[in-house]
Amino acid sequence: MTGDAVKSFFKRRIGIGPGGRWIPADQLDFIIGAMVLGLPWLALTALDVMLVLGFTFVAHIIVNHAAFRLRIRDTKW
Repeated sequence: MTGDAVKSFFKRRIGIGPGGRWIPADQLDFIIGAMVLGLPWLALTALDVMLVLGFTFVAHIIVNHAAFRLRIRDTKW
């Protein structure tokens, strides 16, 4: 939630409205926030971080587009 809130703050400052796209921040804000908060308990290597960010980026796009096509979401983002 913290990652999303921080991203939304900066998103509004640069003039992107609610529902507007800001790639890759829209896909990675929550996982970056989770990793930062988990640093004291996680022993992640650079490869771990790259794999998690890459997987999350792709999975987020796929899931959001599927939810949009299934009419679960109003927007793709």
